[in-house]
Amino acid sequence: MGAEFGKTWPKPEIVLVGEPSMMTVVDAHKGGARLKTEIVGKDAHSSRPELGVPSIFIAADLIQELKRIEARIQKTHAAPRFAPPFPTVTVSFIEGGIAHNIIPPKCTFHWGVRLTPGLDVKEIMADLQSYAERELLPAMRAVNPDSSITTELIGLLPAFSSGEGSPATSLALKLAGQNAIHTVPYGTEASHFQEAGCSSVVCGPGDIAQAHQPNEFIEQSELDNCMAFLKRVRDWAAA
Repeated sequence: MGAEFGKTWPKPEIVLVGEPSMMTVVDAHKGGARLKTEIVGKDAHSSRPELGVPSIFIAADLIQELKRIEARIQKTHAAPRFAPPFPTVTVSFIEGGIAHNIIPPKCTFHWGVRLTPGLDVKEIMADLQSYAERELLPAMRAVNPDSSITTELIGLLPAFSSGEGSPATSLALKLAGQNAIHTVPYGTEASHFQEAGCSSVVCGPGDIAQAHQPNEFIEQSELDNCMAFLKRVRDWAAA
């Protein structure tokens, strides 16, 4: 998107993102990374486990290392404005195995990171791979030279921080008649606009607690506040 701005599309100076914030001004939110780790081991009969490379056991070791990495980054990348005030790692699902009496030759698990501003997911990927190469792969390849551990970044929403006193934040506070800025734990497209060089901020109607739910809704009062805000945006743009 950033490469397109200035070439085929005009580049906005300010972007107001209308994600649900109860019409408060949000100048920062966490990012989200989705990843997949695949372990290739070797199958063998469970009566001769020394002939195999148990991919699910290896996955368990890697997941435990992710917990240790999480503990480290929660200290080095604490962010007191957020709730919770640090990055978090989640393993969402794991799959592998072919039969109850066969050492599983392959295993895949999907995991994610809620990133605080300044934390690069590639650092976490590198730490995990370093652990794999140091602690796991030598023994795996002693049994099966083709054993491998690979991690793929499937999707990334960068963490968002508009910056103190940014043009977008200052404008939103003025038009909303507010003095306080806020953070949210969920992600929005504001981070993409900000990375593309557009000063961005989040301010929109509704509560995220009602989003992505059966019968989700927005209170009429929220819509009224939003329409009043948009009229002030129109008047400011026309001035």
